Amino acid sequence: MRILIITSYPFPYGMAQTNRLIAIAGGLAHAGASVEVVVSKATEWETVRNRQARGRYRGVEYTYTAGTTVRPPQAISRMILYCRGLAGMFRHVVQVHRQHRVDVIFMGVYGNGITFLMYRLTRMLGIRYVQERSEYPFLSFRDNAAGRMKLNIYLKFICPRFDGFIVISRALREYFSPHLKSHTRSFLLPILVEPERFNTKVAGVGNVISYCGSMEGEKDGVPLLIEAFAEIASRFPRTKLRLIGDTGFEGFGHLQEKVASLGLQERIRFTGRVERDEMPALLQSSRILALARPFTRQAEGGFPTKLGEYLVSGRPVVVTAVGDIPHYLVHGEHALLAIPGDVTDFARKLSDALSDEQAAEAMAEKGRKLALEVFDYRVQGKKLFDWLNDLLQP
Repeated sequence: MRILIITSYPFPYGMAQTNRLIAIAGGLAHAGASVEVVVSKATEWETVRNRQARGRYRGVEYTYTAGTTVRPPQAISRMILYCRGLAGMFRHVVQVHRQHRVDVIFMGVYGNGITFLMYRLTRMLGIRYVQERSEYPFLSFRDNAAGRMKLNIYLKFICPRFDGFIVISRALREYFSPHLKSHTRSFLLPILVEPERFNTKVAGVGNVISYCGSMEGEKDGVPLLIEAFAEIASRFPRTKLRLIGDTGFEGFGHLQEKVASLGLQERIRFTGRVERDEMPALLQSSRILALARPFTRQAEGGFPTKLGEYLVSGRPVVVTAVGDIPHYLVHGEHALLAIPGDVTDFARKLSDALSDEQAAEAMAEKGRKLALEVFDYRVQGKKLFDWLNDLLQP
């Protein structure tokens, strides 16, 4: 089975969406598929981590169809390169299909026009057309008349064109189901983890609570986590809070001001952006891993990749019970589940994990076993491979 994954996200170095691409592609490759990630635009700028437009990463080939990974500084040059990448994307599909025959195309999130053109190409070439979604589509469109019109076109005109549809959560499956054709098959693909990334040896566990991910806005509840930590700081004077993630966003100053107003400048550390290969050691050296996601539509439909990494690291996890999280994790057995948006309850769960280390470590081991049994990219990759095989049957 030959699969092309079309995307505009960076590969192989990026954030959560890139990590999910790596896991999906790696799981399918492990199951026996030939997989290539096709990146339609240059994604590198400022700090360039990858200059190779073609390469291979962990058994998966990748190609940047713009011919370069680096975005030029001039706006007109970026637009020309973007158009070249899109044209190259369609051309690459045809060329690979002529040489090897492509069985399935995973279409990333693009505008309706590009998505429809790729659909037409798959009909001409006899390729199964699949899309994978990890959040509600209305989050990709502006909340105005034009945005609502584009969303309506996507749901009513584009979604029925797919032969298969992959979602990360039950809420998304329920949302998309009415917009798919009756014969279109769907597949629930939860968060994925790569256990071998966490085979590193760490010197020891520090007295630190860690969070990793985006700190922008309210998506992951970082302000709430800071407030919860403030409630327990005096009870646990040696414990610190480590916030791992990019700080180069508008609004970071507000987080710094919040920390200062609570008098916790010496207790809360912002690490800045950390590369994928450095993350496991930071997580494994933490006393507790925390995620205080509030209840939002985004949290309802999503499923944070970082949670799988938290669990497989073998450290105790405190997380809010939002979205699909309670469908997989049992409170007190795999993690401590807190009430979304409740600072005091989250603080209480942090305190419980810190106060009873033996119980927390036993819970962490059960959480790790759950991640290996359910979220391992090879386990889910085999299930996805079998589903795609069924999809290819006439």
